[in-house]
Amino acid sequence: MTRKSFTTVERVLEFDIDGEAFRTIPAVPAGLMLDLSGAGAAAATNGFLAAVLDPEACTRFEARLRDKDRPIDGPTLKAVIDWLSEELADRPFELPSGSPGGPVPTGTSSTDGASSAG
Repeated sequence: MTRKSFTTVERVLEFDIDGEAFRTIPAVPAGLMLDLSGAGAAAATNGFLAAVLDPEACTRFEARLRDKDRPIDGPTLKAVIDWLSEELADRPFELPSGSPGGPVPTGTSSTDGASSAG
């Protein structure tokens, strides 16, 4: 088994407007940023996580993507996805048990679009 550790970086930003002070939360949850960037980014991320994580781990991971108390921030999410993608790409492809062997149909054949003379 391969194991890698990631740590969310906490960074509080402070600023003021007309003398009134404002402060950010220590880490912005990546899921909130995904929500702001559009449904496509959130759906793609959630789909990837659902495909590669076991169900219990996926539920916890997705909850932390929107948790302001224990967030997974954007850079950490990117690092995790990059690492998982690289590690999983190095795995030999295996068909799930119960799957038939042989080529997988693509929905088109080599004769699609060919006209017959006749």
